Amino acid sequence: MFVAGCGSAQQAKPAVGAPRAVVRPPDAGPGAISEDATEEIDSAPRRARARAALITLDPARADRCRALDPPARAAARRHALDPATLLAIAWVESGFASDARSSAGARGPMQLLPATARAFGCDDPEDDDCALDAAAAFLARLLRRFEGSEIDAIAAYNTGASRVARARRAGRLPPNQWYVERVLAARALLRRHGCREGSGGTR
Repeated sequence: MFVAGCGSAQQAKPAVGAPRAVVRPPDAGPGAISEDATEEIDSAPRRARARAALITLDPARADRCRALDPPARAAARRHALDPATLLAIAWVESGFASDARSSAGARGPMQLLPATARAFGCDDPEDDDCALDAAAAFLARLLRRFEGSEIDAIAAYNTGASRVARARRAGRLPPNQWYVERVLAARALLRRHGCREGSGGTR
């Protein structure tokens, strides 16, 4: 089983309690939840900023974000993804830090476990170009597995595909929905402001 961000360097739980289990509407296809969640967050800047309250682009992070932007764009083109999604994952996972390491052994800006990185052709997950391409390939595979559902693919990037699959079979959203919301909130901010210092919330 491939896992990237499980045990990542900058995982922080929601500010107010754990997320409640949310039952999927019985008639919702795999894309319906994703579109609804994206629209909800992207169309509500204040709510997005609140959900991203523990991630902020201070000067150091803004510099790292700008450094990761070219490899993110290149990887996104190769794997037909949105570069803002890759940067948002890097923001939530590591604060864009290339040298980030977690207690679980995840490394680099995308917090890839070495075995996962190697499976997608990257021998050094602390190398930005290598890490972004491997993470993009991994996310693209997860999107295919979960029939295009961004919510499930992003959740699986962090917690593992098997856990997300079990939640789907039970008709529930992923157990780490808070993580998905933070990534989508970060993406909304990146789409609006790019890697501009001061974007996001405050600690």
